[in-house]
Formats: sequence, C-alpha cells, structure tokens
Amino acid sequence: MIDMASRSDDSIKSSLLDDESSHSAAAITFSTLDTVTSVGGLIKYVPAQQPSTVQSPSQDDAPQSEIGCFGENPFRDPLYAVETVEDQDDAGYVTTWRNKLSRILPLTTFAGIATYLLYFAFRVKATVDSQRAEHTVFPAAWIFIAIETGMKFQGYLFQLLQCFSARKRQRPRLRVVGSCVPRVDVLITCAGEDVTIVLDTVKAAADLDWPRDRLRVVVLDDKASVAVRREVQLLARNNSSIHYTAREKVAGVPHHFKAGNLNHGLSYVEGLEGCKAEYIAALDADMIVERQWLRALIPHLIMDPGLALASSPQAGPSQKLRMTP
Repeated sequence: MIDMASRSDDSIKSSLLDDESSHSAAAITFSTLDTVTSVGGLIKYVPAQQPSTVQSPSQDDAPQSEIGCFGENPFRDPLYAVETVEDQDDAGYVTTWRNKLSRILPLTTFAGIATYLLYFAFRVKATVDSQRAEHTVFPAAWIFIAIETGMKFQGYLFQLLQCFSARKRQRPRLRVVGSCVPRVDVLITCAGEDVTIVLDTVKAAADLDWPRDRLRVVVLDDKASVAVRREVQLLARNNSSIHYTAREKVAGVPHHFKAGNLNHGLSYVEGLEGCKAEYIAALDADMIVERQWLRALIPHLIMDPGLALASSPQAGPSQKLRMTP
C-alpha cells in the first residue's frame, strides 16, 4: 500500500516511469485536487482532505513501489495520468448566451411543427372544399400535398431528433500529462497533393507534444510521388519517427482508394521495428494539427473502454483553429 495523502500533483506526475511491458491501460485522473486512489482496479481522483491510498486490488501484500507507467505499478499495467482541465469541453469556445439559447430549441421546434400542421390541415380542408364546390377531383393538388408531406416529414423528423438530443454537455476537457503515454502511429494519406501541403502536415504531426519514442508519423503516398518521397526522406534524416511508403498497385485488382491506402499503412507499421502502437491516428494530406491534438483526444479513449473513435472539429485556413475534443 502506498500512502499518497501528502503527495502533490507534481510529485505524482514525476513518478510516472517509462517501461516496455504493457498490457491494458488504466489512468490517474485529477484536476486541481491533490491525491488519487484505487477502487476496484479503477483510478479516480479524491479531494485532498480525504485519506487516500493506492493499492493493488488483488494483492494486499504487494511490495511497496512507486506509481509507474508499466511493471512498477501494482496493477502490472500501464498507468496514464489524465488531467481534467475544464468541466465542460466547450468552455471558452461556445459563448454563454449560445448555450442558454440552445435550451429553448425544443420549444421552438414544437412550435414550428404545430404551425406547419395547422397550415397542412387548412390546405387539405381547402382542397376538399374546392373539390366539393366543383364536383370534381384535383389529382395534381393531392400529388403536390403528398410530395410536400414527404419532404417536410424528413426535415421535422431531423428537428425532433435534435430536440431530444439537446441537453447540457457532460463531457469534460481532458489532457493526458507526463511522458508515460500510449504509443501512436499517425497515418497521413496523400494522393497527388502539392508537396508543400503534404510537408506542412507531416511537420505538424512530427512536432506534436508527444514523446518521440512513442510516436511514428507515416506518409502513405498513393501516387508514389518522387518529390514527396524525396522531401519526406529528407525530414526523416533528422527525425527517425518519420516514415514513407507507397503501395504497389496491380492492374485489374481493386485498390479501394483511401480505405485501401489506410489498410496498406496498417500492414506497413506492422513491419516497423519497435513495439506496436496502441492507437492509430489518420490524417488527410491537408490536416495541420495543433501540438496538443493527441493529448486532448487520447484521454477520452483511455477513460472510456467502450470508445473506439475520437475526432476533433476542423477549421479552414482563414479561421482560428479550435480543438475541443
């Protein structure tokens, strides 16, 4: 058992060690609180005023040890430190008045649907009254009513779905901290884009705030461009985590476009030296990421075992890039 009650966040972070024997992932979560504790193999934060310990859920007599990234911790699993930066992941990005305005979405949706139903009833009644007055049937009128009903139904169904999904966001803004982080392979697909565009994306991915020994950037060139190969290999001279590959395309065999290129990339990284990556990140040739991109996305995958995919908003070159995963 390790007494953590008197240890600060900084000392917790500094005790995270790197090792190579990994199995499954656990996480320490904390915000401005002082200590962490283990409950049934899960890690959560607790207030500083409460007594706190870290212990093995299955080995009460486990030897004393520091909290480590791998074999040093009682669980024999990688232990990642995840910090809660904000209670809401859109804090500072979505204005307060917009959040408040979104709360009346159900009211405006139902009001709009009710107004249309009144109009629809009036239109049907007017059509029926006209037919009775003229003692005939207006097929074209009913065809237009049927077409309009079909079009409006899809729109209002979508609004109803939005209405039921409109609720206060419960997703915090997280960051994985320290050098004990999962291994990630960043796959960049390209197919004839200008070499400068590809290089900007490669440089941004290689400059991510992530330990270099836990990151590999692989350019998947589906056009086998000589210029792209040359420039990427020049970058790789100073950064061994950068790789280039172009798949062989056989005439008459389906290539499956970008999906096939990504599958080739998955096969390629299997043959690279070093341990396999725990996560795969896919980028298009023109996606320039912020340095905190992985530290913002990975925590959600770590904390939720049922989550298989995480993505962040995108912005054009004239917009301020906002990343709030």
